[in-house]
Amino acid sequence: MQIHNDLVFERINPKVFERCFRQWLESPVETVGVQVIPIDGKTLKGSYDREQGKSAIHLVSAWSIKELF
Repeated sequence: MQIHNDLVFERINPKVFERCFRQWLESPVETVGVQVIPIDGKTLKGSYDREQGKSAIHLVSAWSIKELF
């Protein structure tokens, strides 16, 4: 349903969305006192070696919102 998604996102004010999204992310920090640490993972395409039985290279990144790290 790509068409419907596009219509919805065209109507969203980016600044209002950002403000609401940040409030939503910060709510567990303020309520429970926890830190949100987003984690992202990637697998490098073509980095595996079937002949030698080696798996692909995986990268993981973690970001501290509180510490801007």
